[in-house]
Amino acid sequence: MNFNDLIARIIQKIEKRIAKPTSEITAAFNGECAVKHITVDTSVGAANVALYRPANAADDQVLPLYINIHGGGYVMRYPEQDDHICRYIADRVQCIVASIDYDVAPQARYPAAPIQCFEVSRWLVAQAATFAIDSQKIAAGGFSAGAVLSTGVALQSAQTGAFKLSALIAVYPPADLAAEPSTKTSKKRFPLISPFLARVFSGSYIPDIAKRSEPLASPTHADNLSALPDTMVITAELDTLRAEGDLFAEKIKETGVAVEHFTVRDADHFFTHQGTVAQAREAFDPMVAFLQTRLT
Repeated sequence: MNFNDLIARIIQKIEKRIAKPTSEITAAFNGECAVKHITVDTSVGAANVALYRPANAADDQVLPLYINIHGGGYVMRYPEQDDHICRYIADRVQCIVASIDYDVAPQARYPAAPIQCFEVSRWLVAQAATFAIDSQKIAAGGFSAGAVLSTGVALQSAQTGAFKLSALIAVYPPADLAAEPSTKTSKKRFPLISPFLARVFSGSYIPDIAKRSEPLASPTHADNLSALPDTMVITAELDTLRAEGDLFAEKIKETGVAVEHFTVRDADHFFTHQGTVAQAREAFDPMVAFLQTRLT
């Protein structure tokens, strides 16, 4: 076992402690939902999915679908960290939210996660009638690694023609794994994503450096992002990943795709889970408005 994999496995043992949202944020952002757990088979292994349906919606009421993909540096398998977000979006947007529990590194390396997330999404759309999903109103989004994986869902759906997304949300995405982590700076003395941690994540997820510039790993390196749907990109001012997130938004905008992009001031990576309630609201409420416009 190499060093990066060793550290990744140590992180996995404590992931529920280090990635748990604050009680203040979970209390402020919630929603009454019925949650159903299913398992979906894919070509790279089965994935568990939590389906959130607004409590005030009838079981047979056809609703839009928002596919949520959690973060964790591609090594933490803790989808429960996004429970408050899934509940808030399902309740406020009046949609079904599917939270995908994808396989992580080093147990499953790239490109397993992007393939798995796409195939789960494709299956859900194909089973739209079973789950009372409106197959014409589908969006995807995620946080950190989940932002890139949701972008991968959008790219693969466009490439294959399997289904069409109405919207994409990317929150503080690590959009360039090919860049040397030491070049990613912050005004904060001890930012959450340090060069050491970034090397552990990318080294465990994609040991082959040459593959880190592939579009499903680093969407800023994609030749063409024009197939993406309307996109919202949210970055954090003090995040070491801010510059690549900003660049990602610019590259999408250059293709003519409609982009809403803003930066949350005084916030670091993961502020949507462990920042202040006010900072989280700066992200969640625009996300809800963005989805309401495109899904309802």
